[in-house]
Parts: sequence; structure tokens; C-alpha cells
Amino acid sequence: GGGPIDLPSDPRDIPHIFIYLVREGENICFYRLKAYDIIKQGYDSPPKWFHLFRDPALKQVSKDKFPGSLLLRLGIGTLDESKLAIDRWVPATDTVFEPYTLFMHVYQARDLSSEDPTGLIDPFIVVRFNGITAKTKVIKNTKNPSFFETVRIETMLPAHQSLWPEISVELWDWDAANSNDWVGTTRISPHPNNTFRSDEIALKYELQPKYYRMKYLDGKKAQGEMMLDYEIILMESANKPLPDRPKIVPDMINYIVEILPLGIRDLRP
Repeated sequence: GGGPIDLPSDPRDIPHIFIYLVREGENICFYRLKAYDIIKQGYDSPPKWFHLFRDPALKQVSKDKFPGSLLLRLGIGTLDESKLAIDRWVPATDTVFEPYTLFMHVYQARDLSSEDPTGLIDPFIVVRFNGITAKTKVIKNTKNPSFFETVRIETMLPAHQSLWPEISVELWDWDAANSNDWVGTTRISPHPNNTFRSDEIALKYELQPKYYRMKYLDGKKAQGEMMLDYEIILMESANKPLPDRPKIVPDMINYIVEILPLGIRDLRP
């Protein structure tokens, strides 16, 4: 929704736009963007996910919690421009939902950070998609875990892929005595190359895992990477689950690593 408003004729003088998530009249978190950037893209931009930021002054969201995301389509222009774009500015609010299965292939992670005196952690991965959560097993005492595990999430998604949510992949440090410690997150926007209209087509897809850099909740880069690949496959029926995917565990060979120290010099306390 929206309407006309008087703004400076020079787009560079238009103030920034603030988007707030509000609960019971109180601001919870926000997103800030330049109105000038929205004007440059016109009315042709597709819906986009905006990652909200916590406001430290309000203290409504703790530091270890993700404030959330909003899927929005924004457009700013003159009244004449809006009239010309009215046919294109039809919200993609298709109410048709279809059953899909997400297969997230979790291969490994590397160079993880640790606050434990041993320098090691007990990592496991949490996958969140469309409000549903799946987890991998826990790998003990390592900073470079090998999971080689596939987790699945079955859910209903809009017919318009532009309205699909992102996939959140979180890495946690398991703790038997206290609460688990969050290490980092990567967020993936579903790509058409990873989306299939049938299981028969998906089985022809050759997995191409790659490393995803983890980030902190404020968007800054965190230490460590996760090797992942994924498939999102249309189901024939919500009541007819897709078969499990082929195992992604590679063939293993026993190796012997020998390290021969030849000397040390120029040491200082």
C-alpha cells in the first residue's frame, strides 16, 4: 500500500526510509535504506528480503537472536510514473500453495571459532526453512567437522518463487551442561537451478557443493565456512513423501600422516 506525499524534487535530498517491526505499539527492530536507491530502480524491482537489525537502545532483541526478515516490494516515483506502472505493480499475492521438499546436503565445515580452552567445539548444524527446523548430528571435539549428512524439510510454498523464504543454515556448539552456543549463520536465497518440478528431474542434478561463509547477526563476516548444496523439489502430493536422496558420504581411504620435526630455532618467551 501507499499514497502520494510531497518530497524534494532532487531525489538525493529525500530522507532515508526506515521500516520498523512493531509489537503492541513498540518498535522491535528496523531496516534503513536510501530513498534515492529505490527511486533509481523504479517500479520494476521484484520482491526482496530485507534483514532487520536490532536497536541496541531499545533492547527488544537479544544479541544472540536474529531479528528476522521482511519480504517487501518497494517503489518510489512521481504520480505520473506510478500511473504508467500500475499494470506492472500488481502484487504477486498468489494464494496457491504447492508441496515441496527441501533436501539440504551438509558436507563439512572448516576453520570454526571456539571459546573453549581446548580450542575445539562440538558442532552441529540447524537448518530453518519456512518456519520448520531440521538438525544434523553432533560432531565432537573438532574445528573442522565432516558431517556428510542430508536433512529434509517438507513444507508448502507459494506458486511464485519470488515469494519463497530464505534458507537459514546455522552452526552451533553443543553443550551438555549449559545452553548451546551459536557460532554463525549463512542465509541462502533459493535459486532456480536448485529448484525442480519433479523428483525424476532432480535425480539428474549433479550436486555441486560449495563453501558458504558464515556471518554474525549484524551481517559482518564470522570465522568459518560450511560446505553445502541443496535441492527444492515439488512433490506430487503433500501426503506422498519423496524418497530419501542417495548418500553423500564419499569413499574413504586410510592414510598415514608422518611429521618429522627437524629442528626449532629463534624461540622467544
